[in-house]
Amino acid sequence: MVRVILFLLVSLALLTAQAPTVWLGHVLAQQPPAMTSLAISLWPEYDQPALLVIYRGQFAADSSLPLAVEFRIPAEAGQPQAVAYLDQQGQPLTLEYTTRTEGDWLVVSFELPTQGFQLEYYAPLPGSPAPGQRSFTYTYSTDYPVTALNLEVQEPLSSQGFKLEPAADSVIQGGDGLKYHMSTAGPLKQGDTATWSVSYEKTDSGLSVGASVSEPTEAPTAAVSPAASGENKGVSGILIAAVSLIILAAVGVGAYWLGKRAQPVSTPAAPSKRRRGGQKGRPTQSTTQDSGFCYKCGARLRPDADFCHECGAAVRKS
Repeated sequence: MVRVILFLLVSLALLTAQAPTVWLGHVLAQQPPAMTSLAISLWPEYDQPALLVIYRGQFAADSSLPLAVEFRIPAEAGQPQAVAYLDQQGQPLTLEYTTRTEGDWLVVSFELPTQGFQLEYYAPLPGSPAPGQRSFTYTYSTDYPVTALNLEVQEPLSSQGFKLEPAADSVIQGGDGLKYHMSTAGPLKQGDTATWSVSYEKTDSGLSVGASVSEPTEAPTAAVSPAASGENKGVSGILIAAVSLIILAAVGVGAYWLGKRAQPVSTPAAPSKRRRGGQKGRPTQSTTQDSGFCYKCGARLRPDADFCHECGAAVRKS
């Protein structure tokens, strides 16, 4: 009997050492990955007449990668607007994801190559209880343990009497000109919930997007009376006619100048071999220059010629 008991104890010790997740034939639940931080942004009536919800989370540095995770969003929100992981510089890069419906929830599943992620979706806003009155309640049910939860609620453009409950820890003015109400919570265990209520007054249906961008304004145009308009037309007609005449004159001068440039320039002619044997009826040589004729070939000379245009001989001046 003692041997049987010792054998059972040794076997139990070996099973425990080799498989720490097994205890008496029952599989212990695996611990879920934990998030060191989660920032939730709520932007009502931002660029759609709905509530834009943005998750920016960071899992623990010792989380094994790739990390398969799932987050629940309201089923009435439909498909998420964006699912991304954060690179080393904190820039979001798009991720593929799958969804499935579980009751009132839409479960969004994706695999993270890094510990950081971003998830966005639009949730419908409830109807106004009274004209100009807006109110809604947001509840976050933790999918994973969270060490620190930071909430940011954007105050819509042109809203008044904005109120957040529980009250915000601080209110800051953003670079876009809008106010942000900041609250913190945590640590939270998996399955814990955190709830906030928002109310404000807003009499118009305008959206907050582009609130910090100033629209370009056109310069005012001076009104012109009919009489002044007629005078301007007359002056404009005279100016057009004057400019046209100037252009025509410039074109004419240019054409004349180009025509002059195109005429051939007189250059000294090379001696002509065609007259080298002399011309019939005229002497081929002479010791004196005959009046108006070349002494060499007998060709008639031009009055102002220095060379014979036929043979090229220099003209002898008497």
